[in-house]
Order: sequence, then structure tokens, then C-alpha cells
Amino acid sequence: MDKALSVLLEANTCDDLFKSLKLLINEVELSTLLRTRINFDEFLEIMLREYKQDTKIDELTKIGSPDYMYVVLAILSIALGDAYIHRFALRFARIYRHKILSNLDDESLTRFGNKLGIRLEFSRSKCFKELHDSITKENLITTICYRYRLYLVDYLNSVKKLLTEEPWKLSSTIVDKGFVYLENKEKILRILSEHIYTLVSSRLRNIKTFCEDGETIKQRLLNILREFDSEIIKSIDKFMQSSIQIGEITQGIGIKMTTDIKNMKEIAKISDVKGLVNLAQKLFPPCIRDLIEILMQGENLSHHQRFALATFLINYGVDVEIVLKLFSYSPDFNEKIARYQIEHLAGLRGSRKKYLVYSCNTMKTLGMCKAECGIKNPLLYPRRAMTSYASSSKQE
Repeated sequence: MDKALSVLLEANTCDDLFKSLKLLINEVELSTLLRTRINFDEFLEIMLREYKQDTKIDELTKIGSPDYMYVVLAILSIALGDAYIHRFALRFARIYRHKILSNLDDESLTRFGNKLGIRLEFSRSKCFKELHDSITKENLITTICYRYRLYLVDYLNSVKKLLTEEPWKLSSTIVDKGFVYLENKEKILRILSEHIYTLVSSRLRNIKTFCEDGETIKQRLLNILREFDSEIIKSIDKFMQSSIQIGEITQGIGIKMTTDIKNMKEIAKISDVKGLVNLAQKLFPPCIRDLIEILMQGENLSHHQRFALATFLINYGVDVEIVLKLFSYSPDFNEKIARYQIEHLAGLRGSRKKYLVYSCNTMKTLGMCKAECGIKNPLLYPRRAMTSYASSSKQE
């Protein structure tokens, strides 16, 4: 996977990716190809579409997938759009973490981070910091040795999508003189994995802006693979035909607006994600629109962001199945887990308690509210939007 990562981070155009793909294919010997033969149909589904079992991704870490296959998937994700790019980048980073990074010693891990632009330091001889942790029943003081540290700005850039989660908040970490101190190698692995995801997804999205249309990219890819592996061509054709460009969803389907406040619940009874996106553009507060937009682009939401979006939609009256379908655009979507969590928030499972959406003050504290809407709860925004629309219609 090291060669694949280098290709993905060094390429600037689609031509660069195609050129590197040809070189990687030429390096593959027949014996290697036969030894690493996998079901490419399944490989495509796991890497580029929703997966229902986390074990599927874990299984890929045990398979010796050749580097050229990841470059093929990267090119294919560019042809399909941003949502697929984010899915590929997330799953590539996860596999790289378990397959490569977890097997590196501390010094090698540090060098790898530095190579990617993260100013990470490791001390084997002594702790950067050693702090008291607890006192045992025998009155012995246990300490925590912080052998890792990295610059605060690098920490914030790498885990910005995780900062609303308790373990990653600055208040939960040791920060001193511009450094964040960490004692846990697993956290370092997660930071590097997040950084790889960000770098790869950003690079592929930039490349996409200078590439041809999706169909042309597909044909160029198939031309390269045609003499190499006919089975892969069949799999790609089949996958492309069954895939929908997620970017087209945001165009909406034109729901008719109404000035009747009593009909608001009827408006909420939309039948698909297209209708939900269109409704959001007209009636939802900026904070919720932003969360939906992030999802539609195929990016991950943090725990608090997912909670805020799900509880808003549930309390607004959107059907659980539509909420579930919206969350399926997340690159780490797991239907079984997502369904349980959404139904739990809706009061359909567990304690049967229906959860309320965060207040605007809480949304501000969590960094999700950046507008001054003059309300105390996001659920009040649709009514205000409808009232405003009614007033403007009368004036016209």
C-alpha cells in the first residue's frame, strides 16, 4: 500500500494517476497476480459503497491487495463524484492504519508522521511529561508517561472532525507551550489515519476539478485494464451502471411551498432524500443545512453532529427510514448500527424515550452554530421561515 499512498499524494492530475497506474500494473508479476486474486465485485462494494459489517473492512487488511487496485479505485471514485472519493479515502486510510501503521515501531511511526507533515516527536529514554494518575489502596502513586508530543496546530488540523468528541477535545488532553502530549500509541495511529484520509480526499477532489467527465475517465481506465484483467472491467462496468452520482441529489425535486403553517407537518412527510434536501434548503436552519450538506458530500459527521441532525429530523416529523437513508451517504455508514441508533433516538427502542434536539446555546458551545437566527432551538426556525415566506408573499 505504500506505493499506492505515494501515488495518491503526489499526483496532481488525472494524467498523473493514469501514468502511475500503468507503471504499477507493469510491475505486477503473474505469480503475484494469482496469489493476490480477490473478488473485485466485493472489493468495489466494500471500498466504494455502504458496508453493513465492519468485519468486511477488517478482512481486507488480511488480503494482500496489490497497489494498483487502490489506484484503480481512486480513479473510479473521481469518476463517480465527491461522495465516493470520501468513502474511498476513509476506507483506504483505515486499511492502511491496520495493515501498515500498526506494525511500525514508535520511531518509524514518528518518521512517517513527519513525512506527511505532522511534527510528531517520540521519546524512548524519558517521558516528555509524567503526571500523577491515581493513588492505589496501598497508597502507591501511579503515573502516566507521555512519550509522544506534536504541535498543537498539527493536532487541530488532523483531528478537526473529532474535536466535538470527549476524548479528542483540548480539555481532555495535556497542552503545554504549543504542544499536545499523548501517552497512547492508539491515539497516534488514529491521528495519522485521520490525516491520511484528509490528505487523500483533498488531493482526489482537487484532481477531479481538472479531469474529464466521469464517462471519459471510465473509458480511459478500462482501456488501460483491458489487456490486463477482463474480469475487473466487467466488475467496473457493472458497478458504474448501478451507481448514482450523489452530487445530483442536491438539485432537489421542487417541493411546492405553502403559506399554511398548519400544513408544515405535511411538508415534512417527504418520501425520499431528494425531497428532504429540497425542504432543507427552504425551511431548515443554517446549522442543520450545513450538516446535511456535509453528509451529501460524502463526509463523516462527528458524534454530536449526528445526534443534532438525527434528533432535529425526528422531532420535525421526518420518517425514520428517510433519516436512515440520509445517513447512508456517510462514508462509514453501517446500516445495522445506524438503524439502532436512529430508532433509539426516536424512542422506538431501549427506554422508549424520544430525545430532543440540542438547544441553540448547546449548538454554539459544540461549534455547530455560526449564525444569529434569533431563536433558542433549531426546531423553531421552520415556523419562522414559513411566517417570513407568508409575509413576503402577501406583500407581493
